[in-house]
Amino acid sequence: MEEAWNGDQTVSGWLFDLYPSKSDEMSIWIISEDGKRVKFVDRYHPSIYISGGEQDLQNLVKRIDIRQLAKTCRFTEKYVNLADKDRSKVLEIECGHRSIRKLISRVARLGYRRYRLNNVDVPIEQSYLFRNDIFPFAFLRVRSRNSELSYQLQDSVESEDYAIPPLRTSFLRVEIKRSGPIARFDDPLQTVILQKDGETEVVDKGSESDKLIELANSIRRDDPDILLTEDGDSFLMPYLWRRAIVNEVADRLILGREALSLKADQKVGSSYFSYGRVYYRAPWRRLYGRVHIDIGNSFMYPACKMDGLIEVSRTCRIPLHRATRATIGTIMMSLQLYYATKSGFLIPWRKGEPESLKTASDLMLADRGGFVFEPVVGIHENTGELDFSSLYPTLMMQKNISTETISCQCCPDSPNRVPELNYNICQRRLGIVPSVLRLILTKRSSYKRMMGEADPEWRERYDRRQGALKWVLVTCFGYLGYRNARFGKIDAHIAVCAFAREALMKAAEIARSNGFSVLHGIVDSMWLMKDAASAEDYLALCREIRSQTELPISFEGVYRWIVFLPSKVHPNAPVLNRYYGVFRDGRVKARGIDLRRGDTCNIIREAQERMIEPLAAAEDVAAFRENLPRALEVLSRYADKILSGDVRETDLIIAKRLSKSPHDYLNRTYQAVAAKQLVRAGVVISPGQTVHFLITDAENRDPTRRVRAAQLLQEDTTYDRKKYLELLARSAFNILSPFYSLAAIHKRVFGESQSTLYQSVPQIDALPFSTESRPY
Repeated sequence: MEEAWNGDQTVSGWLFDLYPSKSDEMSIWIISEDGKRVKFVDRYHPSIYISGGEQDLQNLVKRIDIRQLAKTCRFTEKYVNLADKDRSKVLEIECGHRSIRKLISRVARLGYRRYRLNNVDVPIEQSYLFRNDIFPFAFLRVRSRNSELSYQLQDSVESEDYAIPPLRTSFLRVEIKRSGPIARFDDPLQTVILQKDGETEVVDKGSESDKLIELANSIRRDDPDILLTEDGDSFLMPYLWRRAIVNEVADRLILGREALSLKADQKVGSSYFSYGRVYYRAPWRRLYGRVHIDIGNSFMYPACKMDGLIEVSRTCRIPLHRATRATIGTIMMSLQLYYATKSGFLIPWRKGEPESLKTASDLMLADRGGFVFEPVVGIHENTGELDFSSLYPTLMMQKNISTETISCQCCPDSPNRVPELNYNICQRRLGIVPSVLRLILTKRSSYKRMMGEADPEWRERYDRRQGALKWVLVTCFGYLGYRNARFGKIDAHIAVCAFAREALMKAAEIARSNGFSVLHGIVDSMWLMKDAASAEDYLALCREIRSQTELPISFEGVYRWIVFLPSKVHPNAPVLNRYYGVFRDGRVKARGIDLRRGDTCNIIREAQERMIEPLAAAEDVAAFRENLPRALEVLSRYADKILSGDVRETDLIIAKRLSKSPHDYLNRTYQAVAAKQLVRAGVVISPGQTVHFLITDAENRDPTRRVRAAQLLQEDTTYDRKKYLELLARSAFNILSPFYSLAAIHKRVFGESQSTLYQSVPQIDALPFSTESRPY
């Protein structure tokens, strides 16, 4: 492990980590070309900007209590509001990062209406990256001179074939001598296990303090760049910290490259609401100079691994340690903040962009979301699927849709107008949101192209990178309508929806003019049919749609058959996003059914997958109908497994996310009961966390005995076979409802004997599809 380099030094390498240290310093870690880990220290004073009347700003500069906290005060010119055509004079104050909160508080007390604070909550590390125009994992030359750093960038954020340094990675886990069914902070440490490069190091000798010290020594010797844990933020790190305090070795339990403790940056975690769900984020456990990734507390790592994390860290200019835990919206926002900063726009402390006033009729016209063609319930063969690629982000880029460009004051006569709504869109300048999207769309398109030309190892790497960028693109549209987004405005959000509706309707019209009929359409995808249509016919249609709409559209393939499923509540009503089918090349695609849900237990998911297998072998609808009895045979076998008890408990565990605190539940739902069991056992449970449980006795009069939290299971705990058979029957009905009644499925599952289960296969209802009766 290398220490800080003092004096004049020049190093070429990759920017790995950065964070504020002393009040006026930033610590920078570089992985050099020859593999050394080098720490530099740079003087840095972040800037905040205050806008208001010129005389008010002059008076502010003269205040002693303000000047005491400021390193420098000067006037400069910036765009105060996103819609401003000209720059305005504002006050720029540089101060130590530990003085920012005091300064904000003092200015805010003088009157928020008189003084508007800007750039006050941009993370210090990101403001440093923005000012120096560098980014994480950039290859650069660093020169240290008189305790100040200068950078010569030898990389580009637009690069797709960039190199990254070989990172050293270790995985840390522990075994605890538990006094009860759940590990507690008071339980002693039994074993420390470190895994790296296929090797395993076990620390199990000596006292508990010896094990903790040896853990620190091992980390110091191995010097990993990345330390992976499972639930490290929520349990492992605070547990180790607690045991170190108990054993009076807290000052020696150093797991980072800095001699700093394992204290969390925050004392408690946070729950937040996003896209209709409540999520939970545990307190951060920073290892300064290393990056700690809690796999259970990171969205991006499980989805895209290190390749995806590094890609968004580079592209969105957000430090790796922050990207591992941040929401996708926060990651995307970092790139927006960068573009705003480099363009001279101030970042308001509190968003002040309201929705434009609308009449009731305007609101009815505007707030309609995407367009859909309802599917025809049942099975259909030789159906082609067409998808617009990144439709919403592409529209936002092409049409220049951003907060400051919709209904701008400078271009009232712009010919670029929103369909149906007639909003004008700016022609004079490119919006911040389209600027961000141009980079991400271009890179993602390149990665998808490169995947087709690469070897298997690099194909997987490119796939992870483009997958990470896809999540950023998805979030860009949602943030346009998010009330707290810095660059969001509901008028921009509904403008994108209007363009998308126009695109789908125009594509459907082109398809019909070429003899295709629309079987189903939803927002950016269409399922089409045409007698004897070949793959080339669909590709030709894509070319024509692409030519007339100027939007990228792709041909996903032709299905041998596809089943559109009805509503679970109303059997005759179609559902937009519940279907499964098999392409001509044998690929199975399913959406909205149990095997795609995260709260489905393993045995039910496996049963549904195995039921689809004989159906997937069918080449057409006739063969599908012939294979339906085979799917029912699979159902019967799984019913027998559940009934006989030949199922592992781990395959019966159900996971449910809590939408509120356990004590706030009025109804005794399964997840609420399980959560309260954990609370009584001493576990801290917050909204957004996922609770795992086994159904033990669903009809018990005592609700607390209906389920058992997975962590509290004992050897004699049994599961409710009847309830799991009901779940199995419901799962089978979810995919076979166009063909069998629920009573027929129940007969298969709850037959009196195995011989009965294989008899009297119910008649298949007439398939509802008819080309003459289709509405589109």
